[in-house]
Amino acid sequence: MLLNQNDGYHSTWAHVGQSHSAAEAPYLAAIRSLSNDHPVMGILNRLEKTPWGVRPNLENGLKTGAAFTGPQYYPWSPDAARDYVNQLYLSGESADFERNYYRSEFKKRGLVDSSFGPELKSFPFYEDTSVITEAIREFMNAFINSYYANDLAVVTDIELQAWYRETKAARVYDFPRINSRRAIADILTHQAYLSVIVSNVMSTNGIHLNSMSLPFAPAGFVQPIPSKKGLTEEDLMSFMPTPEGAIWQVSTYVVGHRPMWRDTKETLSHLFDDEALLAKTNPKTRAAAAKFMNTMMGFSAEVRARSFDENGLNRGMPFIWDALDPNYAPYWGVI
Repeated sequence: MLLNQNDGYHSTWAHVGQSHSAAEAPYLAAIRSLSNDHPVMGILNRLEKTPWGVRPNLENGLKTGAAFTGPQYYPWSPDAARDYVNQLYLSGESADFERNYYRSEFKKRGLVDSSFGPELKSFPFYEDTSVITEAIREFMNAFINSYYANDLAVVTDIELQAWYRETKAARVYDFPRINSRRAIADILTHQAYLSVIVSNVMSTNGIHLNSMSLPFAPAGFVQPIPSKKGLTEEDLMSFMPTPEGAIWQVSTYVVGHRPMWRDTKETLSHLFDDEALLAKTNPKTRAAAAKFMNTMMGFSAEVRARSFDENGLNRGMPFIWDALDPNYAPYWGVI
């Protein structure tokens, strides 16, 4: 219980700062800078579908209980949660855009290509993230290269340059200069990584399907973490939710499973499978979108075929990590 306690609180609020805030700030800057007909805006709109409801939804529902039948569960106030998210963002931990490109972030944390420790024997999240993110990058490169003949065309696009300038006013930290085709493709790839991968691993079928089970993973202790040994059974029960609170946890977090979206067009495989979007694009972009879908369909089959080996392990782990199954994980930063 101590190992898992507050996973629910962390997944709820940390994911707001690490995905929603980090992705929405540049998106808001783009709304103020790019016309609706700009091809980059079409991609951003696809990634950031209905993002704005997350904060009032969480404050009114997950914090105060107003949206559910259960009582307030967490021992912290909505103001404390808001302060935590703001601190997480403003510290640069989640706000630094380019420094948090997934490989750069993992290197910074010593998780890959470490200069001070051994290579990790198993890293399922990185393995699956690499497949998906690089497939997204391949699409973004094809998309950008089909619209811009060279880097000069990017530099002279006044709307893209206005977007870059607006990110400064929007307090998007470490947003790279848009001075090449590769730069804008990398920006869009990271935008997708934040909305598609980070958000959904932290708040949907990953954490909620695999971790949020009672009694061993309460969404949050309702008492401070004990600092002394010698807890009694009565003490332990005081940390746990009431029966009403347990129902609240199950009814709240089960929403994150979203089983109704499995194998539908709401999933990652269909990230670029949108008739309205593709109708406005050129043949090279449509071909890249079809290739991306085929890649994701194949990867989904690979994920679903995973099993335990003779040692009871899968990729070195005593569990099968399938949170990024492209035919289950949503393609957008859902709330």
